Amino acid sequence: MLWTIIGGFAFLSCQAWEWAHFIEGTDVPTIGDVMINGIWRENYEIFGANLTFNQYGPPAFAALFFFITGFHGFHVFSGVVFLLIIMINAASGLYVSRKNGHEMVEKIGLYWHFVDLVWVFVFLVFYLL
Repeated sequence: MLWTIIGGFAFLSCQAWEWAHFIEGTDVPTIGDVMINGIWRENYEIFGANLTFNQYGPPAFAALFFFITGFHGFHVFSGVVFLLIIMINAASGLYVSRKNGHEMVEKIGLYWHFVDLVWVFVFLVFYLL
């Protein structure tokens, strides 16, 4: 369980690094027409991506990317916290003293595997397609 927690934190660290570089952009901007505060600006330099500009493609893709990966990251963080709580409880012997104490371990395992399975589809859609 400890290795799963470490892996979850490693995943979240990689996501934070990716977001930082996606938002920052490259040294070479994309030149395009954008609307800022209701005013169209021509030949505007776009660095990185956010909810309204995207150096790499349509702004809607960046907005969807941040929403989906952020939503997934929140669930991974929640899963890591739950796993940490379950591991501490299991190490203290709390589940041994209960009649069906193993059920919480099974529930968090199902939650974690569901979040893991969702990442397969998120990775497929945003990174491979």
